[in-house]
Amino acid sequence: MAWQVEWRNEPADRCRALAELDALLDRLHREGKPILVQVTGPSKQGTLGIGLGLALSVLSHTPDSGEPPYRVSLGDPLAEGGTDFFMAGHHTEMENRWLIPMDLAREAMRHFCRTGELSDSVVWDEV
Repeated sequence: MAWQVEWRNEPADRCRALAELDALLDRLHREGKPILVQVTGPSKQGTLGIGLGLALSVLSHTPDSGEPPYRVSLGDPLAEGGTDFFMAGHHTEMENRWLIPMDLAREAMRHFCRTGELSDSVVWDEV
C-alpha cells in the first residue's frame, strides 16, 4: 500500500507505511507554514487534503472520479472570515467555519488512510 503526498511544485512523494506518512505530516506541520497537503490513496478512495502549520486544520475530500460531491470539514458554522493556506506555491483561502482541531484532523487522516473512508468523528460540509 502506498499514498501519494503532494504539497509543492515537485513530483509527489510516496509513503508506503502509515508511520512514514505520519512522520512526513509531522515534519511539515512543525515547519509552521500554513500549507495544504493532498494525500491520495492507492485505491479508489480519492484525495484527502489537510491543512498543516497552524493550531487549527481543515480537511477537504475529492472523490476519485474528480466529480462532486466534494466535502470539507465543518468546525464552527458561525465563524467568519478565512485563513490562508498554500498548495504548490499557490494561495488558497479556506473559510474559518471549516477549521477543526489539528488532532481531530490528523486522526481523520489516519482513518482515511487505514479504511479509505471519511471519518464519522468529523462533521462534513458539502461544497
